[in-house]
Amino acid sequence: NRLNPGRELSLGAFGTIFNGSLDWYAIVNNGQATLNDNGRAVNDANDQKEGILALRYRPFMGSGSDFLKGMRLSLAGSYGSVDNAPGTSFDLISTELSIMYADATGGAFDGYRRRVVPQLSWPIGPFSIRGEYTYRADELANAASRDALRTKAWYAYLTYILTGEDKRPEERIVPKGEWGAVEVGFRVASLTIDDAFTSGVFVQAGNTNSIYAYTFGVNWWVTRNVRFTLDVIREHYSDPITFDTGRTERMLMGMIFRGQIDF
Repeated sequence: NRLNPGRELSLGAFGTIFNGSLDWYAIVNNGQATLNDNGRAVNDANDQKEGILALRYRPFMGSGSDFLKGMRLSLAGSYGSVDNAPGTSFDLISTELSIMYADATGGAFDGYRRRVVPQLSWPIGPFSIRGEYTYRADELANAASRDALRTKAWYAYLTYILTGEDKRPEERIVPKGEWGAVEVGFRVASLTIDDAFTSGVFVQAGNTNSIYAYTFGVNWWVTRNVRFTLDVIREHYSDPITFDTGRTERMLMGMIFRGQIDF
């Protein structure tokens, strides 16, 4: 996710009310919004702070219905300020194939930074459905022809455990059989930058302001601590993107294999 911070220095509080059906989180963070792939030695480029409020509601938790009880509805929002941060920090790279499709080369952010993120998560036995939408607005410096750079993104996926184990959000699968558990999934994701090429942050040549990504994946859980994953990915770009070699593409495909051991 390129629109939300991967890690941040924060001070937060959280709790659960209404008999465990509603979780709340309130956070004040440093405002740097560091992404996971930025490395460790990252200078703080913003001396302003950011506030975050998030709610997660389980409306049917006590209903007794196996079909409905796992549904979770979430809503999160953030508001912060940015002091004359360079627009070149807003490079956008696909989370699937790690392709830079929007190379930020100019402009500056100065003013508010806002996010709104609704989400649905719904496990039903071996099935799981999840979707999320993100709206982000970054106020541009006064010299820009637009007041803000607005980015909209969403994803949705469906998974199914072929070997019959129940899917539990944010938990490892515990295989029932001696050959482990097998899970298949399909994911669609999209991102669009409104007025990208009139904001002063991006130039149109070689960049795109919209991308779709389709992923089909298989997970083999040998044990709850050992997993092998194979993903087949197809990315589509609304405008041709240009690489340093001069090659241009409107569609790319790739495969990613991963072995994971954790405790």
